[in-house]
Amino acid sequence: MSVKVRDGLEKIRTIKYSHSSTTTKDVIYFLNGLVMLAVNTALANAVNIFVIAGLIEYAKVSAQAWTAGALIYWDDTNSNFTTVAAGNTLVGIAAQDAANPTSTGYVILMPELTAGVRKQTVAIPLSALTANTSVYVGCLAAGRAIKVTRISIAVYTKPADADGDCTLKVENYDASASAADNLLSAATFDLEGITTAKVAQDLTLTSTTADLILAAADYIYATLINNSAAIDTNMAGGVLVIEFEVL
Repeated sequence: MSVKVRDGLEKIRTIKYSHSSTTTKDVIYFLNGLVMLAVNTALANAVNIFVIAGLIEYAKVSAQAWTAGALIYWDDTNSNFTTVAAGNTLVGIAAQDAANPTSTGYVILMPELTAGVRKQTVAIPLSALTANTSVYVGCLAAGRAIKVTRISIAVYTKPADADGDCTLKVENYDASASAADNLLSAATFDLEGITTAKVAQDLTLTSTTADLILAAADYIYATLINNSAAIDTNMAGGVLVIEFEVL
């Protein structure tokens, strides 16, 4: 495999970083979603220099044709660049056309491009939860592929109900399968278990990674449910925050 930095020193950008593992010259490593090409070989915890911006030549998906200017993603599972967004990380653009098949491609690494779109958040107001009701809240309609990375909740007052349950479900309606995928680790979240009112609390996401990846036209919605005739303390509104990565 041909691996080369194709820009001059005046155009590339580098960082110094001590990786916890041995790093090898001309191999790409991931740091908080940032693609880094090792300039040298270094032992674990030793400082190495990594290219993070500029023109490089590196392994691509051979059975892909690239067009100059196309968005390019890093596939960390297969350690190559690809034009496929789903499940991968946006890192830059194709510097020139590449034929199918070719084993390498020219990529302009652009951390400024990816930093602005990699993580996004949306805040969704939650209405009050009253006795014996189910409240449906539309959260997010995906216009393109995204991956949910965090969901948190904050409420004005913690609900309490000695005779029933106050729960939350957060689901993705998978348009291609006409079915809902649970985004949380459990079928429901117990709203009475919220630690502190008016303080954001992270919810545990499902361990099924595929369920956290949304395609265009998928739809995230939340359901607030109470199943008793009377609530001791109503949940007087709140907010659900969803963080996601654009793929």
